[in-house]
Amino acid sequence: MRMRSALGAAVVLAISACASSATGGASPGAPAPAPGAEAPAPAAPSKPTGKAIALKPPPFTRYQLQRADTMELKLPDGSSQMQAYRWSAWIDTRTSTETGGYHLVLTLDSLEVAVSGVPLLQPALDSARGTRWTAHLATDGRLSSIETDRESSVARQFESMLRYLYPPLPGGAVRSGTTWTDTATVPTRAQNFDVQETERTDYIATGPAVHGSETVLVIGGNGTFTRTGTGSQYDQPMQYQSSGQRRVTFYLATEGAPAGAEGTETSQVTVTVPAVGQSLSADQRGSFRISVIGTP
Repeated sequence: MRMRSALGAAVVLAISACASSATGGASPGAPAPAPGAEAPAPAAPSKPTGKAIALKPPPFTRYQLQRADTMELKLPDGSSQMQAYRWSAWIDTRTSTETGGYHLVLTLDSLEVAVSGVPLLQPALDSARGTRWTAHLATDGRLSSIETDRESSVARQFESMLRYLYPPLPGGAVRSGTTWTDTATVPTRAQNFDVQETERTDYIATGPAVHGSETVLVIGGNGTFTRTGTGSQYDQPMQYQSSGQRRVTFYLATEGAPAGAEGTETSQVTVTVPAVGQSLSADQRGSFRISVIGTP
């Protein structure tokens, strides 16, 4: 089996499947962020001031998640293929208090996906619409114990974005001028592979500032990440490795409610097929935006 036809086609399809994550519902024409857009850079550190703000998510919030990515595949014969995808998703969250934080129920209300400008087929979207997750949200903004009510390759792509609904907080509260470093290893999904992501991010909180109609603290982070994992296409086991950089900005209302986020990331990806002893590399660039579009 030739490398170009086996590995090249397999990875292209894997990336296409990743795009099964979506726009839609309330505003089908909502624009996704441009892949080259940059989130605001964190300001220079200053001495912590003002009141400490703890995370207090409302009982109900509707979010719009948008993401745009480009992937340049570098094929063994020296040629390359470019793929672009963008999606938006509308997710409803219901929150109740429990020991150590909050119990979350998140429901995928509507979605739509375009791969290189071509909308994903409706049956694939229908398989994901209505997916429900439950999770525990700790007071420091970390999600854990994530469970879903169905198996959907499309919906699984969203799980890697759910953690950006809530800002990370050192010790469960933050003041303007606070700086900290966060490290984590989390399971996630990347280009249709199950991977472990290890990340290190330096954060600084600044403000207060005006974001939309709210007064917020701005939590800016710059970090690096690595991912390793496995997957398969056409019964061919594959190994996945990547490393990259990420910039993210969270907005936290002064009363403790999450007020959105945005970010950019770049990475270099290598996919290896052990059976043929060859690999394919790719450069990835992406951007995302999370907006609060409904509260009680």
